[in-house]
Amino acid sequence: MTTDDLGAVPESPDALLADPRIRTDHFRLLEDPDGAVLLIGVVHDHPASVYRVDSAIRALDPDTVAVELPPLALPLFEAGGEGEMSAALAATDADSAAIDAHGPRFLAALVDEIRDRSPDGETLARIASNALAVGRQALSCRLASVFGRDRFPTPLADGGIDLDVERPGDPATVAEHERRHLSRSFSVLRAFERPAADEIVDAARERTMARALAGTDGTAVAVVGFEHLDGIVAELRDRGATSLSVDAASLCEYAEK
Repeated sequence: MTTDDLGAVPESPDALLADPRIRTDHFRLLEDPDGAVLLIGVVHDHPASVYRVDSAIRALDPDTVAVELPPLALPLFEAGGEGEMSAALAATDADSAAIDAHGPRFLAALVDEIRDRSPDGETLARIASNALAVGRQALSCRLASVFGRDRFPTPLADGGIDLDVERPGDPATVAEHERRHLSRSFSVLRAFERPAADEIVDAARERTMARALAGTDGTAVAVVGFEHLDGIVAELRDRGATSLSVDAASLCEYAEK
């Protein structure tokens, strides 16, 4: 699904919020002395999220586009694709950054989380398994960027969920589909206790992404899954960033920085 299927891209911050696929609760805006970061929440590979990312980046023209990808995977998505990560990278010629790093910064964050939570041996084994699985996916993406997707298919690059959404006839239809999908997903998360290993790995990833964003100068847009928004915001605020309200005026000010 491309933005051409869904309508014209808004050309200014004032026009963004008029579209049902773009609401203030899709965004988190923070600033510190070095610049401002706009987090955009997405449902991975959903056409509403693809449109939201593409239109926001085109309208706001940030200095940096950051994506929830490990650096090894970045070249594959820079080469093109149908998901929101490829759309974000294609929407501008700004600097790009892969902030979901699985290197020394992530390992340091993971050690901090383990030290804080003191998990048992079984949880530690699952943490290691989860981290290795993500690392293998990232390596597959790098190999696919060199040798082709057919030889190295990976869920990270090719979409891991079936959203069962038809090509929509209007923006409201696709926005409502995404809203229902999010509602179901968060209902499931509230109904069942997440494994401690998953929580620890996600917390380490969010800390890693926040640290990477805190190091950017000027304006940055960061494209991340909805489930990571609040964790990243909390980490950025702990590092001295200030949360701002999101409305047409604040987006205009962001675009003018």
